[in-house]
Amino acid sequence: MAKKKANFGGKLLIAAACAATIAQFPISQVNAYSEGIVPVFATTLGISGSDWVKGSVVGSDGNLVVVGVGEINGSTDTAVIAKYSPKGEMIWGTELGGTQSNGTYMYDVEQLKSGNYLAVGEIDGVPTAFEIDGEDGSVVTASDIRIKVTSIALDESFDNPQFVGVDGENASIYLFSYNPQSPGYMLQNATNIQDGKPIRAIESNGNNGYVAVGFDNTGDDDSNSSVLYYGDRAGAYPTIRTILSRGTVINNVIPYGDSYIGVGQESGCFYIAKINSEGSITDDYILGGGNAAGKVSEFHSVKALDNGEIVAVGTSNYTSSAINPKGGSDGVIARFSSDINLISALNPSGEGDDELYTVATNGNKFYVGGSSTSLDIGIEYSGNEMYSIIAGYGQGVTADVTFHIDGDIPEGVDAPEDGEYHFTEDGNDLPIPGSTDNQLFSGWYTDEGLEDELGDQVPSDDLDLYGKYFDVETENLNDLDTFDHWCEYQNEGTLLVCTNPEDNTITAGETSDPFTPQVPSVVMDDAATGKWVSDDPTIATVDQNGKVTGVSEGTTNIRFIVYDENGNIIYEYVLSFTVKAAANPDTVDVTPMILTIAAFSAVSFAAIFRRAFNKR
Repeated sequence: MAKKKANFGGKLLIAAACAATIAQFPISQVNAYSEGIVPVFATTLGISGSDWVKGSVVGSDGNLVVVGVGEINGSTDTAVIAKYSPKGEMIWGTELGGTQSNGTYMYDVEQLKSGNYLAVGEIDGVPTAFEIDGEDGSVVTASDIRIKVTSIALDESFDNPQFVGVDGENASIYLFSYNPQSPGYMLQNATNIQDGKPIRAIESNGNNGYVAVGFDNTGDDDSNSSVLYYGDRAGAYPTIRTILSRGTVINNVIPYGDSYIGVGQESGCFYIAKINSEGSITDDYILGGGNAAGKVSEFHSVKALDNGEIVAVGTSNYTSSAINPKGGSDGVIARFSSDINLISALNPSGEGDDELYTVATNGNKFYVGGSSTSLDIGIEYSGNEMYSIIAGYGQGVTADVTFHIDGDIPEGVDAPEDGEYHFTEDGNDLPIPGSTDNQLFSGWYTDEGLEDELGDQVPSDDLDLYGKYFDVETENLNDLDTFDHWCEYQNEGTLLVCTNPEDNTITAGETSDPFTPQVPSVVMDDAATGKWVSDDPTIATVDQNGKVTGVSEGTTNIRFIVYDENGNIIYEYVLSFTVKAAANPDTVDVTPMILTIAAFSAVSFAAIFRRAFNKR
């Protein structure tokens, strides 16, 4: 099978010439292939100068959990496990002890069926397995497992969980089981496969078994052949398959349908291969990166997206040159199609001295972890210190957008400029015109009768977007009892919900006059955008002019939702609607709807704020 080769700037990169073509994979050309790799967030485990993230997993709740070395509660260079939301917000973080200078490292993490997490590492040189509470990050158990393991695969087919692990250096697979009497994990047995064939990584196969990958360096020609190991359960002696490709080292492997995807390096270049169950390579790809001063460019981790694409991360090593004046290493993210063709590639920093070790996926989004001196994550770097890095990425497209505003834009507010904007599954890069004291922007909507919310849709063509301003009146409300009846604070006082006590009635097929949302001045201080929504569009719909249309018999709520500049919901104005069936489908009796609601004053809201927070 002919190997596929990366072609950047008209230069084909082939394995035999990789060491001699260091400058053929410049970062400027890599990032020209970055379409579809969209930064969502970047953060860090610490800024002590020698932090890094080594293992990651997306849990059943959709949040990201990482392990590495960093600082969360003030300690420096200590073992850390942390959970992050898909937007990069830390949910919890736990320091596990030890210091890196005394041999502290964290290597891998997986989620148990209980929702807790199993993490492995070394604490001051002691091999340790931690079970971590998935809700609050507290340590459930910490077990001395006697043998260092750097990669693990779970088997929960028994009453007590088991896992297998490898240390990346020896030709052994270690079996650990949970002992409820201790409680904790203990070494049960070690299976030595064959000396001279170190096993680099191990991964669950989805059926409580495992697939592992290593390499054979016992050949007469001193080159390497990669080796696959299969086990149908954690304690099973593996079936061995040799990948017939000399000069390759596979660092990580995952199941992929009926095949496997392995990543690593071949002759100093990035390498990815699809491998069948017999150990034969069916598709592969070589991505140049240089092999300077004995260093290699190699992928360390790989995962598949829901759409079938494959994301691999690793590190490219260079000498100092015009295309990389800082020298050092560069982290690289690469996306491949299911038939192992390059789709896009990206160096997150573009300046050198960063490394990527791990990738985790959630749908078609992915997260990478490693260390960096140059990736802009909102902290100030000094010298060439390496800081831990966690970054989230999505996919998207660029579309040409034309904006339409219904009515005049308030004085002092700039109109948005038409042009190209990027759309991703995590949100859209769109300008939001500002609001004034009494003018609130509705948000952007598609042109289908202003009924379909744009949300996080990714357009397939050029787009016309519509928006309008609501004129919000503020009048005094003297009846505080009525105010109490309408409004209550939720979410620990961060959300105010005001419900109109009137029951509005409409007939199926009827469309009301437009409603004006009543938004108190105290909410307007933090308001950025607002929109009308229906709790149940199968009963009644609402457009962004506030017109309600009955659809079918039933009861539902119509809400005007107000967001702050960070996209948080801070206020909901709720109208209750009962929709009656039309007496005659051909003849609809339309009764005009008139809503008279007193608006709220800042003085009245001050009283409620004091009451909500027990202030006097």
